[in-house]
Amino acid sequence: MRRPPWTPASRRRVTVERPHRLCLRRSVRLQLRVRRHRHAGPRQRRRGSLLPGEGPRPRVQDEPALHQDRVQLRLPARSVANSIPFSSAKMSDILSLLSVEPHSEKAAAIEKTLHRCEEPAVAGETSLCATSLESMVDFTTASLGSRDLAALSTEVSKADSPKQTYVIVPSGVQKLAGGKAVACHAQSYAYAVFYCHATRATKSYVVSLVGKDGTQVEAVVVCHTDTSSWNPKHIAFQLLKVSPGTAPVCHFLPQDHVVWTRRT
Repeated sequence: MRRPPWTPASRRRVTVERPHRLCLRRSVRLQLRVRRHRHAGPRQRRRGSLLPGEGPRPRVQDEPALHQDRVQLRLPARSVANSIPFSSAKMSDILSLLSVEPHSEKAAAIEKTLHRCEEPAVAGETSLCATSLESMVDFTTASLGSRDLAALSTEVSKADSPKQTYVIVPSGVQKLAGGKAVACHAQSYAYAVFYCHATRATKSYVVSLVGKDGTQVEAVVVCHTDTSSWNPKHIAFQLLKVSPGTAPVCHFLPQDHVVWTRRT
């Protein structure tokens, strides 16, 4: 039976109120956007959750891309994540436990992620590298001061859509509630690791785009309104030809990144 064409209105929202399904120790209501996986198997299409659940064996992720419908890696349970060293000082132990060859590209990616996670947060921000869903939710609820949260990610209608130019559709910009958000960015590692950071000087949006081939995208956009404490050599300043603190910086989030906001 042929599926009907994808439209933004075809998105479904679910509210998850069963903490045991998400391995949570307390009740946290999460509003998730459910994506349609047209090329996935029946089980994947049924579950289709935003956050990583089903996935392949642990491996180092490639760099993310907005247009790809990526396969998510599994977020381990907190008890499992806490049993694995997560420190650059324990690099040799980590490589041994994860069966990664020293001096390989995978080892270099793991080391790079560890160093990033150990860097101090930018002034005015708080940050955490979440190695489990529980740690991500704990950080988010503490940062936003609420347990009634919305988790959003970029949605692409065609899993095999090529890189192309997209344009914003008329009236296609929707501002999300609240003036603070937590953005969690997928890192290159042997299992799912997210670099999460929170700052008050942000505005979040969902932007509707359409590509040359008709691919429709509901993209999550984050705008940083105060960049005065950023590194002057940040790539954003080079691309926009501006200086720290002189202009807001906005960027699209790839599909395997997550933005958390208050629902109200």
